[in-house]
Amino acid sequence: MGMGLAMLYWKVEPSHNPTLERWYEGFLRLLPLAAVVLSGVAVKLADPHLGVPRTVSNVVDVNAFIVVMLAMFRQSTLLREHDLLKTVTRNLEESEQQKNLILGTVPDLVWLKDAEGRFRMCNAAFERLYGARESDIVGKTDFDFVDPALARFFQQKDREAMTAGQPVRNEEWVTFAADGCRALLETVKTPLRDRHGNVLGVLGIARDITERERASQQLALVDFALNHVKEAAYLADEQGCFHYVNDEACRALGKTREALLALRVIDVDGDVTQPEQWQAFWGQLKAHRTMTFESRHTAADGRSFPVEINANYFEYAGEAYVLGLVRDITERKGVEEQIRNLAYFDALTRLPNRRLLMDRLAQALSASHRSGEFGALLILDLDQFKTLNDTRGHDVGDRLLVEVAQRLIIHMRQEDIVCRLGGDEFVVVLEGLGQDALYAANQAEIIAEKVRFELNQPYTLGINEARYLGTTSIGLTLFQGQGASVDMLLKQADVALYQAKGAGRNTARFFNPAMQAAIDSRMETEAALRQALERDEFQLYYQPQVNQDGKLIGAEALLRWFPSERGMVSPAEFIPLAEETGLILSIGQWVLDTACAQIKDWERDPRTRFLQMAVNVSARQFHQSDFVATVQRSLAASGIDPSRLKLELTESVVLDNVDIVVSQMRQLNALGVSFCLDDFGTGYSSLSYLKRLPLDQVKIDQSFVRDVPEDENDVAIVRAIMAMSRSLGLQVIAEGVETQAQQDFLLQNECRAYQGFLFCRPIPIDEWEGLAVMRT
Repeated sequence: MGMGLAMLYWKVEPSHNPTLERWYEGFLRLLPLAAVVLSGVAVKLADPHLGVPRTVSNVVDVNAFIVVMLAMFRQSTLLREHDLLKTVTRNLEESEQQKNLILGTVPDLVWLKDAEGRFRMCNAAFERLYGARESDIVGKTDFDFVDPALARFFQQKDREAMTAGQPVRNEEWVTFAADGCRALLETVKTPLRDRHGNVLGVLGIARDITERERASQQLALVDFALNHVKEAAYLADEQGCFHYVNDEACRALGKTREALLALRVIDVDGDVTQPEQWQAFWGQLKAHRTMTFESRHTAADGRSFPVEINANYFEYAGEAYVLGLVRDITERKGVEEQIRNLAYFDALTRLPNRRLLMDRLAQALSASHRSGEFGALLILDLDQFKTLNDTRGHDVGDRLLVEVAQRLIIHMRQEDIVCRLGGDEFVVVLEGLGQDALYAANQAEIIAEKVRFELNQPYTLGINEARYLGTTSIGLTLFQGQGASVDMLLKQADVALYQAKGAGRNTARFFNPAMQAAIDSRMETEAALRQALERDEFQLYYQPQVNQDGKLIGAEALLRWFPSERGMVSPAEFIPLAEETGLILSIGQWVLDTACAQIKDWERDPRTRFLQMAVNVSARQFHQSDFVATVQRSLAASGIDPSRLKLELTESVVLDNVDIVVSQMRQLNALGVSFCLDDFGTGYSSLSYLKRLPLDQVKIDQSFVRDVPEDENDVAIVRAIMAMSRSLGLQVIAEGVETQAQQDFLLQNECRAYQGFLFCRPIPIDEWEGLAVMRT
């Protein structure tokens, strides 16, 4: 009975010892048996033979029955409680294991502190922070693991959370004791309260955001960089939707960032405006990965502007994107157009220039080759244009050129090509003139005459300018196929133009084979002329100059050319060619150096040391910026007396840029060099410019001397020249004196220096010795 009563107060406590659990469970199951055995013992004690009273026996039996019933009931209760306890215990253990598994698996740091700041638990991630196991951390505070300053910071944040009564978030840099790694933690501390509102402690959860912060900083750096580049930048997906735009993109398109991010590429691109076009572009970009191309973008105000786009394809997180860098090339396009205009169009008339002409003429030749039809090339030259420029100014001349260009554009066919070749020369290319040469020539001549008629109509070149009447000379040549080159056609038309001018101007002339022969000869001469200096084919001849008594006072150096393949070439043939090709510069320098060397030889001989040498200087040579310096070098190299050198200039030299000419003449005068105006009277001689030139002498041209004293006009001209020279205090020499009557006339008019065949023809220096003895 005592056992039964004891069981009534038996408290079932959980045990974590499996062996003890098994013994405990067995003991409970044996309790009923123990109760029966004890009851049996009680019955035996109540046996009459043992002298136990019947009343006692009955009481014992009743009590034994009650004890057995109570023991069985208690056993059942205890067993149920035990089973329930085992289930709860097992569930708690599983829950604890799951909690520990979860807390040990999550990368976040998790810990629990009580109100006094003592740790109640932590996970494995937190163990890394303090470099200790949970069992070593629980019951301790932050001061046991980190320096006091950091511990106070941690506890300060704990108190802020408990005071606020709600989660508190902060970021903090920490160093993990386990490996020394430094990391930025984002910490959330949540206060814990009981049901009465009392603070129990703080639950802390911290996440390592170092990489996120680094990525954020990198993203901010990229955004900062993209917002400080000149190019507009955008990020778009495969559908063309914008995911990012920088400040420059917003500025260039005149839209806010929010507005642009709601658009697609096709909404701003002027070339890719349909989804199908975008998908086609996307396919190309995906194949090439990077592309650079030009397009046009449309701003919010409707303005369209050219852009250059560098598109780069990439994939990120399973999605495809394009990064576009967009540069506004409006200014570059303007510069390119300006360069193109400067390179291919005449700045004054806006017509195609020579460079573009060469290209279009080549295309015309190719088209003629394919069609078999003839074409024609016309070169137009405005007669007396130079006179207009010189007398009425270059601005008036420019207006005439512009007006001529406009008339050509208006009156030529749409398929014709009109260009300005340079100066006052224009070119017209006619195509589609048929396959019959005679018909083509007739059509070309009709068009040429029509052009000439239109260009000969009066021009109004200014409000206060009188109407200008001009004429035009035209040279034509036909072409069919590619038998002749572009250069050859231009030369042929140029020769025909020369013939038109030679025929009195204001006419049109066709090129013919005889002209071609002249061109071929000219080309051969030019090729030989380029090698003449190297081959030492030039030679100076000297024509004596004498006074009224027939005594030698000097000589004129005259250039002669003796090519090795043929005889002497006339100066009238090769000098103009040398001028045109620029070879006159090197040839003129050779003449000057050779003449100075000869003067030096004369200075060594008492009979010739007083002689003065006249050297002709071409316009192109004299107008070189370093001409004075080259003369000075020749004087220094030869060591001659500069007063023995006389430079002869033609009127064409001194008429251009008079101020520069006067300056250079004065510089040479300062060195001791004198000047003679050659061929005086053949140009536009006037007292006004003669007064400005520091001349020492003028030379009467042989064309005026040839027919005196018989021709009254020439007599009058010579007398006028002498009078003008006397008024200016200039010496006078006459060239081309061939008869005694001419000399007598010149002497009667006070001309006392002569040059001509009457005295001596031009001779090489080898023949000069005898002449010097005879004349000095």
